[in-house]
Amino acid sequence: MIAKDRTGSGKTLGFLLPTMDRLRLAGELDNTKRGRFPKVLVLLPTRELAIQVFKEFEAMKNKANEYEAVAVYGGTEIYD
Repeated sequence: MIAKDRTGSGKTLGFLLPTMDRLRLAGELDNTKRGRFPKVLVLLPTRELAIQVFKEFEAMKNKANEYEAVAVYGGTEIYD
């Protein structure tokens, strides 16, 4: 999915809501199992956007341990 619009228009939420709904309906958000595999991978072009999307995933939790979200990003300049 590719979406382009101005900041604050709800692009992140528009992607996140149907994704979380599908995972919840399928019962795929059991955070108690060992050896669980990732369910969603979101690739983003900047660290700032990765942090923003991570915070949205955290805000969507129904309970504190429903699932685990992780933001992974680099710390070097893109030109290096």
